[in-house]
Amino acid sequence: MEGICEKPKKIEQLEFHVEQFMSRLLIDGYNLLYSAYPSGPPGDEEIEAFIELLRRYKKQKSHAITVVFDTYEQGMPLERSERIKGIALIYTRLGEKADQVIERLVRKWGGSCVVVTSDRDLIRSVEKDGAVVVDSIEFIERLRMSEYFELKGDDPPEESEESRIHTRKKGNPKRKSKKERARNRRLRKL
Repeated sequence: MEGICEKPKKIEQLEFHVEQFMSRLLIDGYNLLYSAYPSGPPGDEEIEAFIELLRRYKKQKSHAITVVFDTYEQGMPLERSERIKGIALIYTRLGEKADQVIERLVRKWGGSCVVVTSDRDLIRSVEKDGAVVVDSIEFIERLRMSEYFELKGDDPPEESEESRIHTRKKGNPKRKSKKERARNRRLRKL
């Protein structure tokens, strides 16, 4: 009997261990698309190309990716979600913005999320709940670099640590704050 009870505990520990190393990307869909295509509203072709780019990024990096789209003005009465090419897409319900859905998911998942957005209000809100935020433009650059290295067949080079001195303190003056080091550890996984 004891052996039966021990197995689920080990499986839960294994799932926790796997989740620790796999980041959850939460993307503010239209915010990222408008950053990628500043000339105007993205059409269906751009959205499909964007999802394909995310699929290749997911294949390369093994992150769980969720994209939240605003449909609060012309949406359905209920929130709708689907999975396309391994990417989870969430369409907000009528009267609800993508920011609200992202905030709700960050509260649910806690600090295991990396949120991609340029919305300052959303950034402040999700950082309070422990999520790391990547600017939309920075993430687009990461996607393009990932695509480049995939086509080239190489691995991307390791990122170098910047050494800035923020305040005068005892200890190593080039060492970043605990918060910055934690943020950089998560961003290196992207």
